[in-house]
Amino acid sequence: YVLVPVYMWIKDQVVPKGEPI
Repeated sequence: YVLVPVYMWIKDQVVPKGEPI
């Protein structure tokens, strides 16, 4: 599904590295 990697990328931009969702 296309929006899954997109969501993961956005989360990576907003959430600091190593932090859970």
